[in-house]
Amino acid sequence: MSDRVTVLAHLARVIAAAPVDEPLAVRLCRAYVKVLGADGGAITLASTTSQRLTLSTSNGVSAQLEVSRTSWARDQAKTPTAAATQ
Repeated sequence: MSDRVTVLAHLARVIAAAPVDEPLAVRLCRAYVKVLGADGGAITLASTTSQRLTLSTSNGVSAQLEVSRTSWARDQAKTPTAAATQ
């Protein structure tokens, strides 16, 4: 399924078949996991490298990975680079 149109059409069908009472971010995340055959996934918006907002995760593992990544990124932002400390 490498054709972009085919992938988009499949995503649209999966999202349309999802319960309408679920938030769009949840439906989109689940659709990507299903279409791509992944074990899990997350939908994250990033305005900058250090400013990210996770909208949805597909399962507990994805959620934990996002928490870990967020903590790591926060720690990296607080740590001065080697060039700045010399």
